[in-house]
Amino acid sequence: MNVGTRITLTAQRHKSPYAYVSAEGPITGIHPYTLDGDLLPMATRYLGDEGGQAYVDGARTSFNPETSVRITMRPERFLSANYD
Repeated sequence: MNVGTRITLTAQRHKSPYAYVSAEGPITGIHPYTLDGDLLPMATRYLGDEGGQAYVDGARTSFNPETSVRITMRPERFLSANYD
């Protein structure tokens, strides 16, 4: 995968009522991924300080820094549907 390659990111609900959102655009960067620098801020945002730290600590057993990257993109197009 190279900078400039276009990608699509999708999040969807597989059970009724079905819903999805997608964003597509070019890759703007590919960076090393770290648990403390990348995962911890997101985990604490949604799970709080204690829950976020526990989540990251649990992820340490299966995390491989040699194969983990963070891909950034510039979203240019969004699609969504909510069948609720």
